[in-house]
Amino acid sequence: MIGATPSIHALGGGPLRLIAPGSLLSPILPARTTAGLALGADGTSWAEVAAGTPRFHGVGRRLLIEGQRTNGVRNPRAEGAVAGTPGTLPTNWNLQPVSGVLCQVVGMVSTGGMSALRLRLSGTAGVTGAFIISFDAANACPAGPNQTWTGAAFLRRVEAPAPFGGYGLRLIARDGAGATVESVINTLVAPSSAMERRSHTRTTGTSTSITHMQHGLSLSCTAGQAYDETLEIGWPTLEQGAFGSSPILPPAGAPAAATRAADAPSLALTPAQAARGTLVGTFMLPQAAASSNQGLLCLDDGTLSNRIVLRNASGGSLVNALKVISGTVIGIGSLGSLTSGVPFKVALAWDAAGTSVSMGGSASVNVAGAIPSISRLLIGHNQSDLVGATFGEIGALDLHPTRLPDAALQALTAN
Repeated sequence: MIGATPSIHALGGGPLRLIAPGSLLSPILPARTTAGLALGADGTSWAEVAAGTPRFHGVGRRLLIEGQRTNGVRNPRAEGAVAGTPGTLPTNWNLQPVSGVLCQVVGMVSTGGMSALRLRLSGTAGVTGAFIISFDAANACPAGPNQTWTGAAFLRRVEAPAPFGGYGLRLIARDGAGATVESVINTLVAPSSAMERRSHTRTTGTSTSITHMQHGLSLSCTAGQAYDETLEIGWPTLEQGAFGSSPILPPAGAPAAATRAADAPSLALTPAQAARGTLVGTFMLPQAAASSNQGLLCLDDGTLSNRIVLRNASGGSLVNALKVISGTVIGIGSLGSLTSGVPFKVALAWDAAGTSVSMGGSASVNVAGAIPSISRLLIGHNQSDLVGATFGEIGALDLHPTRLPDAALQALTAN
């Protein structure tokens, strides 16, 4: 057993509790090959979780499952900053200032396990425009046309005797010479006194001149207006994807684009479990699926050709199921829609006669007929190549030794 719960399965033929808050049944292999980050039980403090170790996230201590992502910001830890007037910005960071407004590096602070840079921006703007704090060089993060990117950063307002007129995260598509091809700035609510993560997503256009993406913070200035504001910026990230994942950091002292490998917990099934069973679990997805499926559960033989899948289908909030037998896809049915950020319960049952699925206490959807040859349970994924991860959290997950009747599926999934 991995975690803190002393006992996570029922005796006397009851279900195996594969996942419980803060616990993972020991035969399950977490199988993440890099370190990752997770929120502690207080819901506010971040901590690094070693490779090969499950990530239990936040107050609920649900198991966090995410696909592989890379942070294109090379120095999210803001290393190399030197306090002073003006001081020295972190390595690779740079400014596009507005005349009359000065930037002072106050220093580094630590909050909730996070290292953050504190800056004071003050002065009277000589022109109307945007004061830009870029988190990396113009040619640091490779990109291309028709790609979706998400930039994020933690922001906190320390004090603001004379606040700026507007705030936004800026994503700039650049060419090989560093010139701007496209620039998009989103509008943010002014930072609060709490450290909060903000994000901005955009899709690049069709121009083949696009070779890089740059991420930064934009502060709006009006000519003749005086400003004085102190901000903290923590762990900026730039990921290719329709939403941000948990923060990704390079090793301390080694600024570079960093990749967090996919979480891919799996359980080898016994012949009896492969022949028949029922899985009942609680899931929470912070976002509905965009262009990729978000897999919840996958019973397979280690290939794409034979599997039973329960997933949030690409393009929305719909949850459905399917089976693949020797490469032929057979739909099982749609179960309903999830609500982003709200836990929901689902069940998947199988035996030689067919499959049944249920969600939120709804009537089961049943499909008769043979099931594929399966030998393992892949948790939080759509398929064996790890394309289509949950990018969410899994609470309790039980494996029953039989295919439960429809009435039981409805009762067990009722919220």
